Amino acid sequence: DALDASLGIRWMHPDAVAVAPPRKRGKWTGLAVRVGAGVLLLSVGISCLAFGGWAYGLWVSTISYFCAVEFEGFITSQTLPKGLKAPPGVLRRALTATCVGINLATTAGVRQGVFESAAFVLLAALLVRRSSKSNAKKRRVRLTEMTSLVFGLFYCGYLPSFWIRLREIGAMLPTAAASSHFGSVLDAAGNVWPVGLVATLSPILCIVAADTGAYLGGKLLGATPLTSISPKKTWEGAWAGLAASCGASLLLQNFFAWPHQPVWSLGLGVGVFVASLFGDLIQSSMKREAGVKDSGSIIPGHGGILDRFDSYVFTGALVYFFWYWYFYAAKGLKLSQLFVAMGGL
Repeated sequence: DALDASLGIRWMHPDAVAVAPPRKRGKWTGLAVRVGAGVLLLSVGISCLAFGGWAYGLWVSTISYFCAVEFEGFITSQTLPKGLKAPPGVLRRALTATCVGINLATTAGVRQGVFESAAFVLLAALLVRRSSKSNAKKRRVRLTEMTSLVFGLFYCGYLPSFWIRLREIGAMLPTAAASSHFGSVLDAAGNVWPVGLVATLSPILCIVAADTGAYLGGKLLGATPLTSISPKKTWEGAWAGLAASCGASLLLQNFFAWPHQPVWSLGLGVGVFVASLFGDLIQSSMKREAGVKDSGSIIPGHGGILDRFDSYVFTGALVYFFWYWYFYAAKGLKLSQLFVAMGGL
């Protein structure tokens, strides 16, 4: 695009993360690259999570950026059915920037009305952009253009922001006194953990356990296909993933004594598994529609950011509201108090 070249933002185009032609590597070389990239990604992510604040907010914002770039690659794929028109290039770039902006605003404490306002501005800009065309055919606004903008904003910007909200839960609760309920969590060894860190780390470990359990269960026992959307997934693998997620949640509850009752831990394990599974299937559906195997190639040996974080996209929001209702139902906080303490909805 001439506009991209003039502004010096060619690197933002989805071509930057397009799937590169595969290189022939030795078996062990490819495995080493995959493991090395995974360890590096995990190390950076855990470090940012531990620091919290702007370090973690920038980490989530970076993930949001690459998710938006890869989503742009989906909606501009040449293999999409005829008639599925993507928004103009300038609005696709604006969508990417807005997704990052939502997460930066969340880090800064601005949460209410950001998504709604951003969606309105993008749709209004689309209408203005189309109405300025001299060609009557080009002035027509397609439904797919509008839905791509709103869903892209929701999927790549708004949903990731809940991982930032999760990390900040402790700072928003009524008291900072060390306890097993508010502010901080005491583990089995007597160490003090910020409640926001535990609230965020718990679903992450449950997702890791679910993915591992599903993979091993599918490899060892898999026989019954789960869905045509993802042919490699099996019911046996899904049940193994569910068991692993619930098991991890119960182990964490035993270590942190939080949540205070096993039934809440089981609920967390089930919820995380369901959200992560459907997050995976939704992203698989988009890849299949776009006719691509991977969402990108930014992570050597793994694919794109969405390939690695698809299980996390919906999980953050579900777990955030899980804690929301946990503090209401199990701890007796008033809904009005929670609404203010947790930054609204």
